Amino acid sequence: MIGVLFSLLAAIASPGWSATLPLDASAISGAAVADTVVVAGGGTTVALDEQTGKERWRTGAAFAVLPIGDDLALGQPGGRVERVDARSGAVRWSARVCPANAYATAFAKVGGGVIAGCSGGRVARIDWHGGRVAAKSDAMSVDAIDAIALAGGCHVNLRAHQSGAILSEQDAVVGCRSLHAIMPQRQEVLFLGVSGNKAVMADQCCGLRGAMEQPAGIFTIDGATGAISPERPFALGEPFLAGSRVCVGQHSLIRCRAIDIAGEGSVQVTGLADFPSLVESGRIGIVRVTSSGEVAQSARSRSSRMSRRETFVAYGPQ
Repeated sequence: MIGVLFSLLAAIASPGWSATLPLDASAISGAAVADTVVVAGGGTTVALDEQTGKERWRTGAAFAVLPIGDDLALGQPGGRVERVDARSGAVRWSARVCPANAYATAFAKVGGGVIAGCSGGRVARIDWHGGRVAAKSDAMSVDAIDAIALAGGCHVNLRAHQSGAILSEQDAVVGCRSLHAIMPQRQEVLFLGVSGNKAVMADQCCGLRGAMEQPAGIFTIDGATGAISPERPFALGEPFLAGSRVCVGQHSLIRCRAIDIAGEGSVQVTGLADFPSLVESGRIGIVRVTSSGEVAQSARSRSSRMSRRETFVAYGPQ
């Protein structure tokens, strides 16, 4: 075990104290909840008083930590998930969620329940109040589920990784109640976020597309019906969602296209704009700089035609 010095920021603790904890620095997770800072790493989980840094309680390994109210969900060895009082460490309930040789690696709070993702790829829905396992599904075949995110309606996106000759990232979308597959596991299909009631996905390589050098393909998944739209080619690069637009970085430029998420069964692509890359807070606005040096804000979210006398630059929140 490695002794690690934590100087906790004023955002979560009183300034001026630090704590040396016997944690494995290569695998650390934690949370701040109910005046308590909880840090897990290696085979130890330690809870500290937020104001003084004094240790409140400690327990064994926790592979995932999620604060909910004044409690914590902890992913424990042996496939168990525990609901723990953050201040005292008292266990409110413990449930076998993953296979005995696996453990919970990711959590998400959905309605009155918690969805847990396991090493190996199992996903389970747990009643948060009593710890009853309401549904299970071996949704993926991976090393571990790394993140769970709401994906429109009652759908969640599962982000996972699979080792091999090349480490690959995998995504799947499942219903949040029955955990049945909406989009089965696919390689290099990236969940960009939610626009309206639809999940916006990018096929970066080898899932819906045949070759890595082809442009990224954008498609949506309807949060109400589960319908998957036809894929539309976009551009080479790493795409991201900015409001109702999908953007992709290309060298010193960011290319953006507005997408109409409301269209039934398809993604309508309109208004392509290129400008130097500077994106803040996940939103993009346009500032027009004329040849005379005059600066004017564009009232529209997508640019008009770019003339030789104008330069368009991105700026932060509108």
